[in-house]
Amino acid sequence: MFRGELNIIKMIIINFSLFSLWYALLGICFLSSVLFKSTSLSLWVGASVCIISILFQMLSRINDKANIFKYISIISLFNPLEYSNNKNIFIIGTVILFFIGIVTSIITIIIFNKKDIYA
Repeated sequence: MFRGELNIIKMIIINFSLFSLWYALLGICFLSSVLFKSTSLSLWVGASVCIISILFQMLSRINDKANIFKYISIISLFNPLEYSNNKNIFIIGTVILFFIGIVTSIITIIIFNKKDIYA
């Protein structure tokens, strides 16, 4: 219907940035599942971090006085509208999100390998 209007490279870059956001949240939840022995506590901590990030992102968009919440939320690093305005900021946010995902995954694997599962 709209042939030639979709910029495929831009769509792939934005989708990779969204993947980086989900990878960072996955790493945080994965880390919380290894840190705590109790299943319910690990689920509460992992889910709470993700839910609080979403709530802070929502609060930051209410008005200018609540703008401080934008700097607390990890989700604010993903801003697909920023790709059109300033590609450097968008790419830096994507790299930071991907780095958070990699670091939390590596820390989780290290902690999991040191645990004694049979005890």
